[in-house]
Amino acid sequence: MPQYPTGTNTHFYGSVHIDAKKLGSTAGQISQEVLQHINRLPGVEVAVTLDIQVKIPGGMPEDVARTIRENCKTLKFESIEFGDE
Repeated sequence: MPQYPTGTNTHFYGSVHIDAKKLGSTAGQISQEVLQHINRLPGVEVAVTLDIQVKIPGGMPEDVARTIRENCKTLKFESIEFGDE
């Protein structure tokens, strides 16, 4: 692993809005252009969180909500929440 000079930036936080229709390609691009550089640093600890926010004007059908609950459980989501505003 290459040696890097000591720097002054000991923390990085980034937040970006991603078009849901382009999630795969955009996440891949972020991984290549940002995370790959960070992951090369010795001793680095990286956590990536995906936050999903959805507004459904007509409401979500129960069968769709059930499928989402089951899939989120299988994918080990830390939290899921349904509700009315």
